[in-house]
Amino acid sequence: MLWQDLSRYFSDLEVKKLINLVPINGVRLGTTSAGILDNTEPDLVVLELQRDCNLAGVFTSSTLKAAPVKICERNLSLRSPEYIIVNTGIANSGTGKQGLIDAESVCEYLAEITNSHIEAVMPCSTGKVGEYLPVKKILTAIPNALKNLSPSGWSEAAQGILTIDSGPKGTSKTIMDDKVNITGIVKGSGMIKPNMATMLAFIATDAKIDQELLNYALTQAVNKTFNRLTIDRDTSTNDSAFLIATGKSGVVVDDGNFDIFYSDLVSLFDELALAIIKDPVDAKHILEISVINAASEFEASRIAFEIAESLSVKTAISNRNPFWGYILVAIGHVNLNDLNEKKINIWINENHVVIDGCVNPHLTGDVDDLFDEVLAMKIDLARGLASERVLSNEVLHHAI
Repeated sequence: MLWQDLSRYFSDLEVKKLINLVPINGVRLGTTSAGILDNTEPDLVVLELQRDCNLAGVFTSSTLKAAPVKICERNLSLRSPEYIIVNTGIANSGTGKQGLIDAESVCEYLAEITNSHIEAVMPCSTGKVGEYLPVKKILTAIPNALKNLSPSGWSEAAQGILTIDSGPKGTSKTIMDDKVNITGIVKGSGMIKPNMATMLAFIATDAKIDQELLNYALTQAVNKTFNRLTIDRDTSTNDSAFLIATGKSGVVVDDGNFDIFYSDLVSLFDELALAIIKDPVDAKHILEISVINAASEFEASRIAFEIAESLSVKTAISNRNPFWGYILVAIGHVNLNDLNEKKINIWINENHVVIDGCVNPHLTGDVDDLFDEVLAMKIDLARGLASERVLSNEVLHHAI
C-alpha cells in the first residue's frame, strides 16, 4: 500500500544498512575512482548483465536530453544490454555533438575490452551540467572497475553513483515464497521534479519476465512512485531508471502471478522514492499531499504538485508556522473551473484544519501537533471520485 505509515518507513530508512543488500544472480557490479572531480571518491560504476537477461529503461521527459540518455534510448532499441556504465561528477549534458562523441568513446572502449558490442553498453552520467566528460580519466579507470566486479557489489555501487546526496540509498526484498529477490539502488537529492527526479535508479530481480511485461512493470512502478516526487520544480536532463530481470531464480512472472510480483516491486520503488525525499540534509519533514474527490486524476495531480511546490507552504513549514491558509492559496493557483471553495476540507496529520473552505474555529491542540516528522495533508475537493498523492519535503534550495 503506497505511502501508508510513512513514519515507519522514515524510521526504517534511518537504520537500514546497505551491507544487507541481496546479490542478484546474473548481475555483477564494480566500483572505482576515476578522479573525475580530482578526488579519490568512488565515481565510476560498471554493471555487468548476463547475456540472456531482459532490461527495461525509462528516461527523462525533458526535451533537452543529455548525451548518455540519447545513446541509452537508441541502444536499448537495437540490442540486449550487457553493460551499464555510470559516472558521477559530470552530467555530460548541454555538451552538444562532443558530448555524444565522448559518451560513445566510453561505450566503445568498454565494449572492446569485454568483447561485447558498443550498442550493448548503456552509459549514464550525473553531476555538473555543461562540462565535458574527462574521457581519458574514465577510460583509464574502467579496467579497475571491471576487476572489482562482484555479485555483492551493490553497496559500493550505491556509494559510487552519488553526487550531492547525503548518503547511499538502496533496499532489497525477498518475495514470492522466498523464491525471488529484488534489489535496487538510487541516487537523487536536489533538482527533484517528475518525470522522474534528478535520479538514476538501478533495480534488478532474479525472476524471469518477458520484455513486454518488464517494460510495463517499470513504467507503471515509476509512474506510481518516482513520478510522484517533487522538491524544486526542476526536471533533470539525465534521469534514467532501469529494471533488470535475469531469470536465474527459475520463477516465471506472467499474467497469472504478475499482480503479486508487481505489488512487491512497487513497494521497493516506494522505499527508494522515500529515501530520495528524505536525503537532503536540510529536510526535516516528509510532506505527503493527498488530494481526494477531485474531478479527474489530472486535476488531483495538478493541485497536489502545486501545494508540494509552493514556496509559501515550504517556508511556513520551515518556520514552524501554521500553513493551511497557504494550501488554500496554492489550490487557487490552479484556476479550476467551477471550484466551490465552500466544499473544500483539509486535514493535516488528521487534524481537521479547514472546514467547508474556512479555518476550523474549533481547532484544538498545540500547533506542534502539525509538525511531526511526516506531515500528511489531505485535501477533499468534493468534485468527483479521483485522487492522487505526491511526496515532497520543505527544502527551499539545493546545491549543484
